[in-house]
Amino acid sequence: MAIDVNEFVSVVQPALEQGRPDDVAALVAERWTTEEVCGLLEHDQPTVRRLAAAAAGLIGECGCSQYLVVALHDEDAAVHETAEHAIWQVWFHCCKPAATGPFQQGMEYLQQDELDEAVTCFHRCQQADPKFAEAYHQCAIAHYLAGDYDQAMDDCERTLELIPIHFGALAQMGHCHMQRGEWCKALDAYRSALRINPRMPGIDMAVERLERKVG
Repeated sequence: MAIDVNEFVSVVQPALEQGRPDDVAALVAERWTTEEVCGLLEHDQPTVRRLAAAAAGLIGECGCSQYLVVALHDEDAAVHETAEHAIWQVWFHCCKPAATGPFQQGMEYLQQDELDEAVTCFHRCQQADPKFAEAYHQCAIAHYLAGDYDQAMDDCERTLELIPIHFGALAQMGHCHMQRGEWCKALDAYRSALRINPRMPGIDMAVERLERKVG
């Protein structure tokens, strides 16, 4: 049976506007499947697509990202923005419970620029859940900020092995190539990121500069 769009909007929109994300996740999960919600990402009304993207992110199932990545190409900027946020929500939370604590601690250290401590936590997170891609991606960021571009590249590659559509890891690889002076490789990485997520202003600008640089 097709999802009732009016019911979906009446359930999701008020809870989102009232800032009750946990309620949205629970209300959606008890009424519809992930596939049904993600099917609304192709609805003809932008508002419905935006609400579907928000709900998909709050459901938090790893499989949601394969649907949400399509919405990154939506002509409506609000749908794109919501879908991108939802993808990061999914990627940040799609792990085993044992990995949650060290990951959150690693993020706190990373925000405080305590890079060695952040790397240690992310390594613990990887041991707890070797398939948690974001643990590798955030570790790559920590290595990059510490100037260890080789290790950052290795972590980006591991991220992409687990999630080939991870545009953040592709962009990070571009940054590493830039630091190495590998302009063509950086350009390739940035272009790959933009093919997945076409609205990345900073990467867009980097591509323009590199295209002028390499002719």
